[in-house]
Amino acid sequence: MEDQMQILLEKIQEQMDRQTISITKAVTENISQQLDERFKMLEEQNQNLQTEVSELKEKIKGLESQKKKNNLLFFGITEGSEEDKTIVKFMKEKINTHLSLDIQEYEIDKAYRIGQKMSNGLRPILISFTSNWRRNLILKNKKKLPEGIYIKEDFTKETLEIRKSLQPKLEEERNKGNIAYLRGEKLIVKKPSDVQKSEKRKRESSYSPNQNQHQQPSSGGPKKIAAKNAFELMTRPRSNSLKEKINN
Repeated sequence: MEDQMQILLEKIQEQMDRQTISITKAVTENISQQLDERFKMLEEQNQNLQTEVSELKEKIKGLESQKKKNNLLFFGITEGSEEDKTIVKFMKEKINTHLSLDIQEYEIDKAYRIGQKMSNGLRPILISFTSNWRRNLILKNKKKLPEGIYIKEDFTKETLEIRKSLQPKLEEERNKGNIAYLRGEKLIVKKPSDVQKSEKRKRESSYSPNQNQHQQPSSGGPKKIAAKNAFELMTRPRSNSLKEKINN
C-alpha cells in the first residue's frame, strides 16, 4: 500500500513539474512577446523623435542661414576711430571711399564689433545690410580694399566646420591645376579646359552686330510681299519700244 502511494505521489510530482515547466514557459514567452512589442514601440518612438530632431535642426540651420545672408564681416579696421561717429556712418564712409560705391546709411540695418576687446583693437565688424544685392555688390568689389582690410561672409557654425573640412581637398585640387573654390557648403571644381570650352560657347552664341547688319527685317508675310511685287510690276514705267508697239 505504501509503495502504491509512493508511486502515486511521484506521478503527481512529475505532473506538477511538467505543469510548472509548461506554465513557466508560457509566462516567459508571453512576457518576452510583450517586452518585444514594448521595445518595438519604443524604438519606433525613438526613431520618430530622431527624425523630428533632425528636421528641427535643419529648420534652425535654415533660419540661421537666412538671418546671415545679408551679413558681411570686415577685418583689419582699427578700433576706436569710430568713437566720434556712429559705427554705421563710419562704415558707410569706409565702404564708399575704398570701393567707390554710394551706400546710404539706411541700407545698413546694423553694424557692431564682435568678440572680446583685444589689445590690438582689431575686432571684426559685422554689418547687416537691408538688401542682399547690396551685400553682394560689396562682396564683388572686395579686391579694391586696401591691404590689411578684408571681407568674409557670415556663415553658421555648422557651415564653417564643413568649409574647414573641405580646405584640404580644395588645396589638393588647386595643386592639380584645377579651378577650385567653396560655395556655401560645397566644393566646386572645374578643369581649365572645361572653363575655356564654356567661354568659347558663350562667345559663339553671343550677339554679333556684324551679322545683324546683313539681316534686314521682313516687310511682311509672303502674301504681302507677292502683292507688293505685283503692284510694282504694274506701275513700272514702260519702255519706248513697248509704247510704240501699243500705239501701232
